[in-house]
Formats: sequence, structure tokens, C-alpha cells
Amino acid sequence: MSDDVCIDGHGNVISCGDIVVIKKLPEGLSSGLPEEEATFISQLLGKIGRISSSADTELDKQYIEIEISDKNSGIIHYIRISSADVLKVYEY
Repeated sequence: MSDDVCIDGHGNVISCGDIVVIKKLPEGLSSGLPEEEATFISQLLGKIGRISSSADTELDKQYIEIEISDKNSGIIHYIRISSADVLKVYEY
């Protein structure tokens, strides 16, 4: 398996550019953020994003960075979560 791939919550191989749906968010992800950003993050469950980076090092193989667009503000957000907390989307 290549260094730039991870495994999603169903055992599917995922890598940069793949579209995924967020199934779980880490506790405290929005702690300390401005109210608008915290509200956006709290509404991410079930939302679709694109993997922007994954598996930079051996230690990082369980985590991915997801790019998500806020359709209301036009702001692009990046969140780093466990690859097990997303599912690959095959048709979008």
C-alpha cells in the first residue's frame, strides 16, 4: 500500500482527492473557536468533503485532512480527523 493512502470506517482505501462523508467528529474539535466556526463544525456530521492530505508520516497514517466549503460564507475549512471517522463516497 502506498504511503499516501488510509483506510476509512468500512475498510475502504482512501487517498488525496477522494470524496468522503463525515460520520464522526472528535470531541472538543470546536473548543476555543469563534462562535461562527464552532457552529459550522458542529454541523459537519453527514457532510461531504474532499481529502486534501493524508499519511504525511508513519505516525499520521490514521489521520486525514478534509477540505469542506461553507456554502453560506464561501469560506473553505480544513479539519484533521481520523480516517476511521469518514466513509468514501463512490458516486457524487
